[in-house]
Amino acid sequence: LVVSEIPYDYFETGVWYDPSNQSVMFTLLIGLAMLFFVDKLKENRREQALVVFSAAAITFFICSNFRFAGVLLMLGFLWYLNNYLDKPLLHRILVLLAIMLIYITIYTWARASFGTPAAFAQKFVEILPWFAVHLLMIVPLALYNGTQGHKSKVFQTVYSWFYPAHLVIIAAVRFLLGI
Repeated sequence: LVVSEIPYDYFETGVWYDPSNQSVMFTLLIGLAMLFFVDKLKENRREQALVVFSAAAITFFICSNFRFAGVLLMLGFLWYLNNYLDKPLLHRILVLLAIMLIYITIYTWARASFGTPAAFAQKFVEILPWFAVHLLMIVPLALYNGTQGHKSKVFQTVYSWFYPAHLVIIAAVRFLLGI
């Protein structure tokens, strides 16, 4: 979390620390806590809703990447995993497509500062290529069978350090090029 924030800020904004835009690691940490408590509170929908609302509010107010849409997407994936892994592939793809389209709509609306339809459309067009990558991920996600993947100490180490390492490299290139 700490290791990736400074390179993320420099990569995104060109300054070493920008409190107005936190890295996705904050969203993932808050989302992980949310999923933990949602699971623990299975019997109490009201408390689950309070946990989800709290996680969404925290990510929104600390300006973490993906804002509240990120934790809502994580909740959508949890719902998918709990209800659709045993369904036919086409059914899983359609459910994931619906989840992604809802996420894209919420994310765009938030990034457009909850503005007018024109502001929404402008922001949507601006970040459309980014959404294409999200939509491409539907098929690999639908193919997930619910089991843990490859597990080795080397893989876990590389996986853990990839995000901050690639941000450090990109930030260094940006710094050296003066952009």
